Amino acid sequence: ITRLWSFGNGDTATVINSTKSYSSANSYSVKLLETSDNGCMDSVIKTVNVNPKPSVGFTINNTSQCINGNNFLFTDTTIIISGTYTRQWNFGTGINDTSTSNSSNKVYTIANTYSVKLFVNSNYGCKDSITKTVIVNPKPNVGFTINNITQCLNGNNFLFSDTSKINGSTLTRKWNFGTGISDTSLINNPSKIYGNVNSYQVKLVSISNNNCKDSLTKMVIVVQPKSGFTINNTSQCLIGNSFSFDDTTSTTISRLWDLGDLTTNTNDTFSKTYSNAGTYNVKLKVNDAHSCSDSITKVVTVKSSPAKPMVSAITNSLLQSTVANSYQWYLNNSIISSATNQTLAIITNGNYFVLIDSTNGCSNLSNLFAASSVGIAEINISQNEIKIYPNPATQELFISFLSPQNTNTILIEVIDVKGSKLMSFNETIQTGKPLSIDINDLAEGMYFVMVNNKAYKFVKTDK
Repeated sequence: ITRLWSFGNGDTATVINSTKSYSSANSYSVKLLETSDNGCMDSVIKTVNVNPKPSVGFTINNTSQCINGNNFLFTDTTIIISGTYTRQWNFGTGINDTSTSNSSNKVYTIANTYSVKLFVNSNYGCKDSITKTVIVNPKPNVGFTINNITQCLNGNNFLFSDTSKINGSTLTRKWNFGTGISDTSLINNPSKIYGNVNSYQVKLVSISNNNCKDSLTKMVIVVQPKSGFTINNTSQCLIGNSFSFDDTTSTTISRLWDLGDLTTNTNDTFSKTYSNAGTYNVKLKVNDAHSCSDSITKVVTVKSSPAKPMVSAITNSLLQSTVANSYQWYLNNSIISSATNQTLAIITNGNYFVLIDSTNGCSNLSNLFAASSVGIAEINISQNEIKIYPNPATQELFISFLSPQNTNTILIEVIDVKGSKLMSFNETIQTGKPLSIDINDLAEGMYFVMVNNKAYKFVKTDK
C-alpha cells in the first residue's frame, strides 16, 4: 500500500503517520488516499478545525506618570475572529492585584517600573497574553531653609536655601516670594529684601526631569515697631514748665528717651521739668520683641519767663510795678477787675501783688506787698492844686486847676472803692475853664478820681 495525505490547504504527505500545524484558523478537510500494489484505491476524508487564538492587545493612557496624581487607564483592545474570550489583568505589584474589567484604572503608591500583563482565554481554550511596562516616576522630596523667618523691616534680608532631593533624577526649581507680583527666582539659594511690614507666603516648586512636581510653602514675617509719643504741650514757659510724655508705641518692649538736655528716661509715661529756657529735641527709641527698633524726634520749646516783678509804693495810695508787657493786680489773692496798669491806686489795706506777662506769653508773679497805712488825699483847696466840685455830685463833676500845670494834657481816671477802674481818659487843660466829667452812669456811692495818679475822694448821689 502507498498513501497520500491531502491536508486541505494544498499541503500533502506520504508517510504513514503525519503531523500538521496550520498557520490560519479554519476548518480543513483532511483526505487519506490508499493505493495497493494491484492498483486498488480507497480514501477517507475527515474535517479538522483550527480555532482562532485571540489577538491580544491593550492601550495605556500614559506609560510614564508621576507618583503624585498618577492614574493609569488600561483598555483591552484584544480581537478574536470567532468565539468569545475572558481576560485577567495583572498590574505587576507582586500582590493579588488583578482585574477582569475591559478598562481598568490603576493608581500606584510607590514610584517604580511595573510590568502590566493581560491574559485572554477564548471559549475554545485558546490563550494568549501581552505584557507592557509602565513607569511611575518619583516626586521631589521638596524642602528649603530660611536664615530667619522673622526679621525687622530695617535691614531685612531673607536667605532661602533649596534642600529638595529626588532619587535617580535631576531637579529644577521656581521660587515665589509671595508679594502678589511677578516676584520669582530660579536659582538654588536666592535672597529677598521686603519693603513693607507684612506676612509673606514663600513657595518653592521643585520639578524633576520627568516633569514631576511638588511644592512647599513657608511663611516669613517682616515686623517693625512704629514709634510715637504725645506731649501735653510742646511750648511752655520756663516758670512752672512740666512736659508730660506718653509712649504710644503698641509693640514696645523697651524704650529710651533722650530729652535733649543730657538726661534720659526709660519709663512709658513721665513728666519732665527743664531748668533753662531753650529748644530741646526729644527723641524716643523703642525696641520690640524681635529687637527691631524705631525712633521719633519731636521739638519742645521752653520760653523765657519775665523776671520777677517788683512792687513799690509811690505813695501810701499808689503802688507801681516794674515795666512789663501787661499787668494784672490782685488783692488778698482775688483779682482786681480792670486793674491792668503799671500803677495801682489802693484804697484798702491788704496784701497786693501783680502778675505780669512778657511778649512771649509767659508770666511771673511779684512778692506780696502788704499795705497797712492807705491814705487818700482829701480835697483841700489850700493844700492842693485842684478843686473838685460839687461833692457830693449827681450828674456832673467839675475839676478846676488852681495853679499852672506842667503839662497841657492830664490823665483822668475814676475808680470805685474795690479798686476797679470805671473811666479813663486824657483831657486837655484850658486855663480858667474847669473840666467836666459825666457821672450819670455811676451808681450811688463813694468813688475816687485820679488826676495824674493822685487820688481824690467824692460821693455820687441821685438826689
